[in-house]
Amino acid sequence: MKLSLWLLAVGITLCQAFTPSSDWENKKYDKTLDLTKSYVKEKHIIEAVNVGSEPQDAYFFGIPSDLRPKVALLISTLQSQSQPTILETEPVVENSEDGFLSYYKITLPYPVAPKSSFSLQVTYAYTDSLTPIPQTAELGEKQTLYYQGVKTPASPYDTTSYRLRVIGLANAKEVPLSPGEDVSEEYQGRVENESLVYGPFKSTVFKKFSSIPLALAFEKQAPLPHVYNLKRDYWVSHWSDSLSLEEHYQFSNKAVKLAKGFSRVDWMSGRYSMKPNPAIVAIQIPLTPHISTKDVYYTDLVGNVSTSAFIKNDLILKPRFPIFGDWNYNFTVGWNHELKDFVREVEDKHVLAVPLLNGINDVTYEKVELSFLLPEGATFLDVQSPVNYDSLDVAPEFSYFDLASGHTRITLTFSNLVDEMKNLKVVVIYKYTVLDQFKKVFILAGYFFIALLAVFGFTKLDFSLK
Repeated sequence: MKLSLWLLAVGITLCQAFTPSSDWENKKYDKTLDLTKSYVKEKHIIEAVNVGSEPQDAYFFGIPSDLRPKVALLISTLQSQSQPTILETEPVVENSEDGFLSYYKITLPYPVAPKSSFSLQVTYAYTDSLTPIPQTAELGEKQTLYYQGVKTPASPYDTTSYRLRVIGLANAKEVPLSPGEDVSEEYQGRVENESLVYGPFKSTVFKKFSSIPLALAFEKQAPLPHVYNLKRDYWVSHWSDSLSLEEHYQFSNKAVKLAKGFSRVDWMSGRYSMKPNPAIVAIQIPLTPHISTKDVYYTDLVGNVSTSAFIKNDLILKPRFPIFGDWNYNFTVGWNHELKDFVREVEDKHVLAVPLLNGINDVTYEKVELSFLLPEGATFLDVQSPVNYDSLDVAPEFSYFDLASGHTRITLTFSNLVDEMKNLKVVVIYKYTVLDQFKKVFILAGYFFIALLAVFGFTKLDFSLK
């Protein structure tokens, strides 16, 4: 027992003290920081050379450890002249030796020989990194957002050429990390084509684990939409050849808060709904293109909401009131699709493929519960998801006209998602034979026949008094 505990302690210590070997050198490193959305995106284009003595088939990509739990999506691709190749990427250890970095192991499709190089692109998105300063503002006052990150490459390898671009916001400026401090004069940026550019730094070698903090402030007259909880229920019906979707939103806005109470008179007289502002006045939900969508409905806790419209392939919802910072709004939307557009049949097996999200534009999701309700009598076989889920639950659920086992509900729970993951497909495989489809009909016919016999027998009874 003591030996096992000792080995466990040694293993944990080794994991926490992990540092990749210095077999790579970043010959060229271009980092792009995108602050145009309600969350942050980064793109890293790296040309790395093997400076070791043996072929290497793995590259460790580092991110600041405080960002690790905020990362919603990370994709790495091998850059080539023909077509980029998606690489196997997995989180390996929590921290580097000094605790500054967390790592993702990127497995290369082939070993790279010593003194040879390859080009890699890593793109990732993370949430909860934009904060309004100050936290409150008057109606119509401009919103300023604050971002804090790292100015230098957060890499476990030396870097000989580096450039950082902050795109999409021409008014972004570097600010002190704390009140009273001065902005670091080291590696100053410049405005270039509506971007804030640092470098390229070619004569300076950035040593591994180099870290210079970066704090930016910028004006952004747009909301920061956030969904605390989204429940997506897909109802599968082979009899009606329909796939019904119902979504329940716990919706909010993380933008600047109102300094005082809301006045609808001031809101209307200022025509703020016609101007860019941090309040949410409409919710745009893109629907699946080239797919029939019908029977759309939109309700909230009060009842049916009639202020919705279709514009091209987007469903536009208008809440009963503007949603300011820290305000909440719960609502439900739903519609029907034709089942044949989403289900493929292979013998008695059915393969159902649906989007992970239909998704509001430019939004982050704290928790998503994706449920599939299979027809009564169907047998669940497997589920495949492009991203890791927190839990999987399979349980029966009874609805109208269920006679025996009820529907099978498969529920996947996800956390920390962003709207750009809406094109990813979740696949459910289930067995549903012709006999299963007609079993309920036979049972209902049997019950009806028994009822007729009972009525017939009842009419033959003599209840007269003699």
